[in-house]
Amino acid sequence: GSADAYPEALPRLRLLAAALDKVLPCYSSSADANASRCNNPHGGRLDAVFIEGHTDTTPIRTARFQNNWDLSAARASATFAQLVASFPELAALKNDQGETLIGVSGYGDLRPIDTSGTAAGLQRNRRIELRFIMEMPSRPDVGGLVDGVNAARAD
Repeated sequence: GSADAYPEALPRLRLLAAALDKVLPCYSSSADANASRCNNPHGGRLDAVFIEGHTDTTPIRTARFQNNWDLSAARASATFAQLVASFPELAALKNDQGETLIGVSGYGDLRPIDTSGTAAGLQRNRRIELRFIMEMPSRPDVGGLVDGVNAARAD
């Protein structure tokens, strides 16, 4: 019933924040400014990065959390806060439309990865996941890709 990160997870969250701070700018609107330090040979761009919170199937209702959905969203939000506390620049990243790149979402108990009902299974379902949504390629990019595939087939 807690949204706070386990103390032993904090060093891992700092490592994750460092990795995201190194890589995400290469796939965001700041990619041009970071071109010299980026390894993005295909020019891929991110539309969004979601920090997704999940819970087990045990119903919760407390003064702070009305249900599992609230708890999962709070977990995602707390994770975002920990990442940004380590690397504040992460909060300022934008996609190519100028929208904030990183967001949070909560799924409660609706996306379990373990349906066994065991204590270990319940623990596995209490988690945070990151979802990376790539931008759709533009028509010229898709056309060039199709032309390249067709040329390779002709060879």
